Amino acid sequence: MIIKFSQSDTENIQIVNVGKFNYSEKYLTEREILWNEKVADAESRGATIWNSPIYIFHSVDRTETTTILRIGLCEFKDVLFSVAKGADYIIANFPEQGCVRSCAVTLITRTDKDNFTFPITNNKTAQQPGKIHVIGGHLNADETEIKEFDDVKRHLLKEIEEETTLIVKHEDLQLYCLNANNGRITFVFDLVTRIPEDSIDTISKGTEIGNFEIFSRESY
Repeated sequence: MIIKFSQSDTENIQIVNVGKFNYSEKYLTEREILWNEKVADAESRGATIWNSPIYIFHSVDRTETTTILRIGLCEFKDVLFSVAKGADYIIANFPEQGCVRSCAVTLITRTDKDNFTFPITNNKTAQQPGKIHVIGGHLNADETEIKEFDDVKRHLLKEIEEETTLIVKHEDLQLYCLNANNGRITFVFDLVTRIPEDSIDTISKGTEIGNFEIFSRESY
């Protein structure tokens, strides 16, 4: 599912928080077993993962003038559990709650030669090193309280500051779409300003992502 937005559309987005799921004991037991396995795996690679409250997607209603996004809360443990077990397993064993669809933000960056540029994962997170990644992450409730659409932008600005040396202002971010993929609903933003290709090597802070690489439209 992809829902695209124009500039005028983003001025009429309403966000409604519907609260937190109530999970069964069976679910919580299985979730803890998997979480402990993931923590041990990360530690064996010298990486760290931590649990935190995550916003999740419930539903969207869209009219000619307004988009209403309903979100709730879960833990990062729930996100890992849903991804690891898969939709078929979750629906078969826990039909009363369904699959967790976490909310995330990401930034698409392009260069002054109209090429795309993406960071490559390093070994400092639970992600497999050496893979194409993006700037952004989950909407963590302990970092940003989401009450309105501007709060989503505010969270992305924090992610940009944490991961890169880019100086980005609120007005530099344009919502391109909502993208549903692999159990995640992502607010995909386009960076209006373009990045000089001769400065690509200076973008990453090396905290969660590695160096950036350039990809032409054809290769991507």
